[in-house]
Amino acid sequence: MRGQQAVICTLGLPTRQAMGPPFARRSYVLSTGTENIIKAMEHGKVRRLVCVTAIGTGDSVRQCTLATKLTLRYGLHWLFREKDRQETIIDHSDLDWTVVRPTALTNGRRGGHVISKDVRSGVLTHISRADVAAWIVRSIDQSTDYQKAVTLSYPPRLGDSLRWLRDYLSA
Repeated sequence: MRGQQAVICTLGLPTRQAMGPPFARRSYVLSTGTENIIKAMEHGKVRRLVCVTAIGTGDSVRQCTLATKLTLRYGLHWLFREKDRQETIIDHSDLDWTVVRPTALTNGRRGGHVISKDVRSGVLTHISRADVAAWIVRSIDQSTDYQKAVTLSYPPRLGDSLRWLRDYLSA
């Protein structure tokens, strides 16, 4: 880690593990992995951490519609408990961190829309992985986002969401 400018953490779990018991054994890869990353950063004297979690984690649950809350917090209960632990570990560190909470991720192209920060999340909100990645790279030097959690999404538009649903179902 020595000599690095920043660390970008994008740890995740396969869907079966994300659902947790009774479908799969519990996995602590997000919390344990993040603890290990932070220890390595501290040892290597790297200050900047950008970590991707998800909308519905931590206090962003208040940004979710009722249907989204039920789906995320109950349907993927184990995953979101683990993401909450991950964010708590980051929050208690002394690093210059930013937590990025994207809405539903798509495989769309970069630059198709304006990115909204802190949008209300529901069925119609989504963002491409490419736009999230571009935002993360730009945010590395943005001290205004230190010690903050930021939700990223395109503004909700019905046509976009219907295309996203079509692409998701056809994959």
